[in-house]
Amino acid sequence: MSYELHRYEDENFKIIFHLDERKKGEAFITNWHEHPELLYFISGNASVHSDDNVIKASRGDLVIISPGRLHEVRSDTDECVYYCLIPNIEHMSGISSLPTKSNSSEIVDIYKKIILEFEKKESSYKQVVIGYVKVLFALLSRVKDADSDTESAEKFHIVKQSINYMYEHLSDDITLDAMCGEIGVSKYYFSHIFREITGQSAIPYLNYLRCQNAKKMIEDGVGISESAFSSGFHNLSYFSRTYKKLMGMLPSEIKVSSKS
Repeated sequence: MSYELHRYEDENFKIIFHLDERKKGEAFITNWHEHPELLYFISGNASVHSDDNVIKASRGDLVIISPGRLHEVRSDTDECVYYCLIPNIEHMSGISSLPTKSNSSEIVDIYKKIILEFEKKESSYKQVVIGYVKVLFALLSRVKDADSDTESAEKFHIVKQSINYMYEHLSDDITLDAMCGEIGVSKYYFSHIFREITGQSAIPYLNYLRCQNAKKMIEDGVGISESAFSSGFHNLSYFSRTYKKLMGMLPSEIKVSSKS
């Protein structure tokens, strides 16, 4: 299952890599997906939330988010900047657990080599990156970590189920009653734990997912109206207002990808 969609330009190279930044107080969205995510911080300080763990990170730290974890990054300074590496879970073959953090020079050096390969993009760089990723996971698998399950595991499971439900019914008229009935919890209890874990209520979260989906469709060349309706918005004025509020711009300002 995948709740944060990952699209690969090359199906033989299932690795996503980009530079990212967060500003203090910036709106965040809690998400999860089936792939591991490795964040290397190059400036600022941050709190990385991974299920019920809060991992403090600063320049030079490598934070590892294991597959299936609810996660988000919050900047503790005015701004934090980090590289984000998301290899497909198939690259973890044979490895069952990962630590949450490492600043080992041996491990960080491998990550830096991956950064360099992406920056230079010389011949056969994809094959080299795949090799480095496998070495990175092998070294990380040797690191012991204190991370363990807690009593709150069931809460995270319920929230993950709800996010899955939202994604699978994105274009439908989703109600809390229907979703809670599917999951098997009371609406009051669900609303309480969803806000506790994600920091927001379910409907604004759903609207953000819908806006993200519409954005991807528009970038791929789909018209604004079709993108809005396919993403669960049945009123274009409401869609435009919601998109502006959550994404900071109007749908008409989205740039269509040159590859579409």
